[in-house]
Amino acid sequence: MGGIKIRVDDVTVRYVDAAGHAHVPLDRVSLNIRAGEFLCLLGPSGCGKTTLLNLLAGFLRPTSGSVSIDGAEVTRPDPRHVTLFQEYGLYPWRTVLGNVLFGLQAQRVERAEGERRARAALDLVGLGDAARRFPHQLSGGMKQRVALARALVVEPDVLFMDEPFGALDTFTRGRLQDELRRIRRDRKPTIVFVTHDIDEAAYLGDRVAVMATHPGRIAALLDFPADTQFSRESARFQERRAKVYAAVREAFGEDEPTEDEIEPPVAESPLQELAAL
Repeated sequence: MGGIKIRVDDVTVRYVDAAGHAHVPLDRVSLNIRAGEFLCLLGPSGCGKTTLLNLLAGFLRPTSGSVSIDGAEVTRPDPRHVTLFQEYGLYPWRTVLGNVLFGLQAQRVERAEGERRARAALDLVGLGDAARRFPHQLSGGMKQRVALARALVVEPDVLFMDEPFGALDTFTRGRLQDELRRIRRDRKPTIVFVTHDIDEAAYLGDRVAVMATHPGRIAALLDFPADTQFSRESARFQERRAKVYAAVREAFGEDEPTEDEIEPPVAESPLQELAAL
């Protein structure tokens, strides 16, 4: 893992709504993210994790403080940095291949080279045989894999992911988490991943930033070894999950979020076996 890639320095976001009420989605947040790191932003609704991601991606400017990537202040979105949302954002009139090609066409990549790269990206997410299908012919999980291929094909320097698997069923979500770990291992991009799922954060993250509410802030920052070899059934995963859950409990104390706000760990997970089917 390399040096510091992203710096968040004493960032606050403050605004007043139409009724004159002041809101502070983020309050004096500081954070360094290393090159090649997989950082999970974990917390309940309203803790500012998506606001922080939007600051990093350049969609939002802080009220005070600064965000920089590679030493340059972030003032707007950068084509080298791709954001993947929960909504797939696929063009229904384009085939799967056409959707993945879109970003390369915008970069004016030569057609043959673009198609080669797009097909390689589809193979990477296991959709090489679906290139000629249209989005309406795909399941939700397949659509999200197309969106992931479209993000990866432009070879982004940084990948921002805002609860990309949140709308998927448990089994599809587990398979895509496994796929993302494999892609991360092979490509080594810097990834910032927003989630409210404790298991997901423990399974994916090299570091987990536990965020608290009122105002939004980082309550705990957990460091784990950069390791994609453990399974969900391993003692190593159980230890990671327990540490994340303990940090969440400590951060919220008497005001611990409900199950609707943040998903607690489960005792057993059959996803590894199901993902192989």
